[in-house]
Amino acid sequence: PPTGEPDPEIELPPAPKTLTTGAKKEYKRLGRELVKLRLVAALDRNALAVYAQAWDDWVQYNDCINEELGGRVVVETPNGHVQLTPYYYARKQAAETMVKFLTEFGLSPGARTRIKVAPPPPTTTIGRFGVRK
Repeated sequence: PPTGEPDPEIELPPAPKTLTTGAKKEYKRLGRELVKLRLVAALDRNALAVYAQAWDDWVQYNDCINEELGGRVVVETPNGHVQLTPYYYARKQAAETMVKFLTEFGLSPGARTRIKVAPPPPTTTIGRFGVRK
């Protein structure tokens, strides 16, 4: 690009095999959207993978809170003390990781205002008499 910034090819690289099933689905879902917006390249594979795994972790911890604890995040210990469940802290950490990487990809309202995307390259068509338009 004229600004001297790197100009990697826009593409969605394959998801790492180490991702969980849910993370792979999120990787593909968000990756397709990022390709449409011209915001992802092969160089971004690891960042997208970390986000996708954090998403699936968040979903799993949230499911544990809802299914095992009836949606409660405060539990009573065997000694009678009240504390936040470890699922709460794990879910919170996953959410913080997700927000960090969403911001890196410009996927929050504030971050979007700072993203500058080059327009897609022009396409040419061949007219009726072989003249490029």
